[in-house]
Amino acid sequence: MKFCSTTFVADCRLDFDILAQDFTGDISSYKDSGRFGHSAVVRDGTTLVITGGFRGMVTNDIIAMKMPGTVAVNPLTSGENRTAEDQCLYHKSHSVCQQDPSCAHCDSTNGSNDIIAMKMPGTVAVNPLTSGENRTAEDQCLYHKSHSVCQQDPSCAHCDSTNGCINRKYAQDCTGDVKYGFCPGVCSQALTCHACLSLDKDTEGSGVKGQCGWCVQERTCYSISEAHTRCGDTSSAGWWGDTMTLIEDFSQCVLEDFPPGMILTTHHVPANREFPDKVEIVNVTHQELSRNYDYIPNVSGERGLWSLTGVLHPLSAAPSKQSSRLQVFVTSKNIQTKLVMSTDMTASLAETVALFNSTDMKTVEAFRPLNSTLIPDRSLEYYMRLEGLWLSETDKSYILGLSWNGDAIDRDDIAARYLRPYTSGNCNIHWNCNSCLTDALCGWCPLSQTCEIRNDTALPPERCGAFAGTLRHHLTIDSAYCQDCNLFTDCVSCVEGPHCEWFQKDKTTLCLRRGSLPEAINSSSECGLSCYGRTSCKECTELDSCAWCAEDNKCFPFKHYIKTYSYGQCSHWFDQPSHCPNCRAYTNCQNCLENFQCGWCGNTINPLNGTCVLGDFAGPMADQNCSALVGEIYNLPLNEAADWSYETCPDVEEYKLGLYKCHENASCLNTYKSYECKCNQGYKGDGTSSCVRTCFHECIHGVCSEAPLFECDCDLGWTGLNCSTDCGCTFHSSCSQGVGFCDYCHYNTMGERCDQCSPGSYGDPLRPEGCEQCDCNEHGDPEKGYCNESTQECFCMDNTMGDHCEECQPGFYGDPRHSVCQQDPSCAHCDSTNEKQEVCPDSLTNYHQSCSEV
Repeated sequence: MKFCSTTFVADCRLDFDILAQDFTGDISSYKDSGRFGHSAVVRDGTTLVITGGFRGMVTNDIIAMKMPGTVAVNPLTSGENRTAEDQCLYHKSHSVCQQDPSCAHCDSTNGSNDIIAMKMPGTVAVNPLTSGENRTAEDQCLYHKSHSVCQQDPSCAHCDSTNGCINRKYAQDCTGDVKYGFCPGVCSQALTCHACLSLDKDTEGSGVKGQCGWCVQERTCYSISEAHTRCGDTSSAGWWGDTMTLIEDFSQCVLEDFPPGMILTTHHVPANREFPDKVEIVNVTHQELSRNYDYIPNVSGERGLWSLTGVLHPLSAAPSKQSSRLQVFVTSKNIQTKLVMSTDMTASLAETVALFNSTDMKTVEAFRPLNSTLIPDRSLEYYMRLEGLWLSETDKSYILGLSWNGDAIDRDDIAARYLRPYTSGNCNIHWNCNSCLTDALCGWCPLSQTCEIRNDTALPPERCGAFAGTLRHHLTIDSAYCQDCNLFTDCVSCVEGPHCEWFQKDKTTLCLRRGSLPEAINSSSECGLSCYGRTSCKECTELDSCAWCAEDNKCFPFKHYIKTYSYGQCSHWFDQPSHCPNCRAYTNCQNCLENFQCGWCGNTINPLNGTCVLGDFAGPMADQNCSALVGEIYNLPLNEAADWSYETCPDVEEYKLGLYKCHENASCLNTYKSYECKCNQGYKGDGTSSCVRTCFHECIHGVCSEAPLFECDCDLGWTGLNCSTDCGCTFHSSCSQGVGFCDYCHYNTMGERCDQCSPGSYGDPLRPEGCEQCDCNEHGDPEKGYCNESTQECFCMDNTMGDHCEECQPGFYGDPRHSVCQQDPSCAHCDSTNEKQEVCPDSLTNYHQSCSEV
């Protein structure tokens, strides 16, 4: 079997009937015409999975074909009592044995007890010499002797201290480095502490201990079997100490999850410092930023704002060799930049150390007022806040960054181990989730809509953060869980909370942070018709946020596509008015089928009585019935058949339906898509407007004499009413007396059938041109046949000579090509002794010959 790539579909062919002959069940539904462009993958080596494809529009096919298992048997050694187990005994070579998945090669005859087997997908190869009834999957790792084989087993890990393979569960017992194979597992998919540790809780809040652990400094969720090793790297010391923090209990996330980095805050236009649009902790101090919605007009000249806020712990970082002091640098592009820095952790004591505008990339060193030392004591902590305002309303690319000369490097980004997110603990000043999280010591309680301090263990359980039999709301410490206005796709849902507003202009609809635009909607009573309330494709797609599903003829918010049609029930959708199929606008089949979204429902007897509707190769969409559609429109019985046409239009029998216009002396001939009018026998013309009398019979080898006889004048050699009978005269004579009786042979031929060359001619008399006349200038000798039929040389007379009798014989003069050769009287007295010396004129030249020359 040859598996096909859709890119090179012309190179291979799959015969469906051959593939299907060993399968049971109804597979006829998969043989619809028009299906193409599927993708195929092989699963577990035995199952061909075919997905996707087209049949006019995208399909949602998933077809699995499991190939019947086969065992190749050696016909030379097979017998009636042979079993599949016996087959292995007849493999004589190592390589052939391993190619048989049911066999293994034993090296015991070579002084070794090793068993070498082929490992098949989805199986674990077990050494039969060491396996037993009490053998467990955990023990299996011990028998992997090589590093690479150990790492290929997802249940195992390689321990460097013992140079052996152990089960992943016992990785913490290894005193050396542990190396794992690639098996990400479920833990690695969690991106926050709460998400990571929630995998250790069931719906009743009881723990499933030991599945995942959260590494704070790396902000990574590990399986607990490797978390102690991978999160205990002492080389990654920072402001938190020498050892990274591993959290294994859900309730400890609020108290201990304080990762390194700075808080990046984004304020879209118009900036509201009390209500940031986005808050996140970043561990990279060089940020490439972009504006928000380009199509929202700037309000009152206000500009967007970004800020990086945190605390710098220089620790033992030493300046580069080129400087005796630690230096801090600010880099920006298209931003009005300001860096403030305190002499300790107090934000209110911060002073401006850098302030500049930049349209191009620019880096500036930070200096305190009066040039006092920027970082006087490396053992202290320094509050820092870097702000950037847009300089232009048109630029879309911005850069904001911090760097220094610490770690003995001339200038580089400040590493995360020296940076701590800003904390103050003054949580009650914040009234929204994003604002609350600009202070790393605060968490947002969605239940009470309040900002609470994270280390407040006295927070009442009924508010946030406690397990009381069942899981309740916990403090939000990651902005990913804050309410995001952008996620609302309809007006009512957007404005029902206190923090969002709905903006709608023309086709643009957005849910924004409240206070962004003066013309925004803040009340559900002002909301217009939602996506779900729109009943036509055109009305639906007038809003950018809506899409029209062709399968169920419903309008839905496009952001809800996966939730609404999670199993692919809507494979045909439209999101622009110009894309909406208006099939009913097409009044004939040909125009209808020019739109790939449409097909034609036509009456079986008269396909012109039909209607154009949405569909594909499989038929009309939304389970519409062609007979019912056509019957309703043309007032026909509902049981009168109607056919679906998608690829090509049906043929219309114009003659049977009386829909043709031909001349009275013409007949109607049906053709695909149309008809032809052809004049009846004995008439000629276009068949529609003209049919005039002509010969009744078609003159095959001749022409019609027209009026008054209207008879065929046959070409030479033909006879009969329609000039289709051969006279038998080699086409060189007519035969008015009948076939075989030639009237007169033409083209230099003769004989009863004009099949011979006449005298004085040569060549092939059977050629249409006949024979050619000898070119003897009328001096050929008829008694000899004028000329030689083979060489065409003439038999000359009349005192001439030459191949064509074109010269006079000696003693004669003249031009035989136009006259005769004459004897010169002056040469008549020349005797044999040539005594006379009179001169004779040459027949072809101006000089003369003497008698002696004659």
